[in-house]
Amino acid sequence: MLLMRIPRDEFTRFVAMNADNSVGIMRNMAKMINILKVNIDLLRGELAGEG
Repeated sequence: MLLMRIPRDEFTRFVAMNADNSVGIMRNMAKMINILKVNIDLLRGELAGEG
């Protein structure tokens, strides 16, 4: 994974100029957040002896 810090004004400009790509990126991020939440919930259940 590569992590980059992007200044707010550059990010805003990218979103404005690449609306379709920006929406796709945000959808993928939302999917990943949901997957991570499910995994965390499963792990919590296992640690609590539910699984």
